[in-house]
Amino acid sequence: MNVLVLVGSTRPDSFNAQLAAAAVAALPEGTTVERFDRLNELPFYSDEGDANPPAVVADLRAAVGRAEALVVVTPEFNASVPAALKNAIDWASRPYDDSSINGKPAAVLAATPTPGDAGSARDHLVAILRRARALPLETTVGVSAAHEAFVSGELTDPTHATAVEALIANLVSEGVPA
Repeated sequence: MNVLVLVGSTRPDSFNAQLAAAAVAALPEGTTVERFDRLNELPFYSDEGDANPPAVVADLRAAVGRAEALVVVTPEFNASVPAALKNAIDWASRPYDDSSINGKPAAVLAATPTPGDAGSARDHLVAILRRARALPLETTVGVSAAHEAFVSGELTDPTHATAVEALIANLVSEGVPA
């Protein structure tokens, strides 16, 4: 199985990058994992770029196209997803009749240092992915108080770790090619 990881936080050591690593660690042996780390290189989406997209957009679309499933991890910015992540999904969803994201199962996760669980961002991300014609899983995972849930970059909180493992198992069962 080929899985593409998109992380909405552009900081390499962010709680969301650590959550993405925990999700990847829960994938079964033999899974091919690719992480697209160039979100902040993408120009803002414009349909004028659909016919002849910049190289970074072509790279994103190709990475999404190779994937059989997606792991999408987001911080919560002003009760929603960061612009860089939304922009990447916009590019991957176009052109509409040749979208690389169409039909891709997607696991949605979020980490936040606040007592909340980034539920608003997760809900928005699910709605965005559905509109883009991806297939987000019904269940999402939010890690609250991330500064306590992670120790030295590892997700040590057992409740959250179990939730991540269950979500990834569900993604694998949804993303297995027929």
